[in-house]
Amino acid sequence: MLAWAVGRALRQWLFELGHENPTVRSAAGGLGDVYHLLDVGRLVHVRAAIEPSYPESLSTSEARALRRLARRLHAAAWEAQIIMRPNFHPSAILWRDLGTARHQPCGAA
Repeated sequence: MLAWAVGRALRQWLFELGHENPTVRSAAGGLGDVYHLLDVGRLVHVRAAIEPSYPESLSTSEARALRRLARRLHAAAWEAQIIMRPNFHPSAILWRDLGTARHQPCGAA
């Protein structure tokens, strides 16, 4: 149930940014809870918890693996921590940029 609510929260966030039909895909690469938000060029590792609990942050090795996968997909690596209400509606999404510069093809300025 929580995984479905996470996808809905991400789509709602993209809709609020003005994307009418947002695309949220599960990303391959052996990492669980990772979504590719094609509309904004982000590869996001998501953890969620029902309030008053708070989701854990990524470990250093998980963040490194996410940055490697993001580079291969030409996306920015981000972490999202979603706080859910007991009815599974999002209360807050906390974003953390994991510092991946987008890979530019050779010769690009």
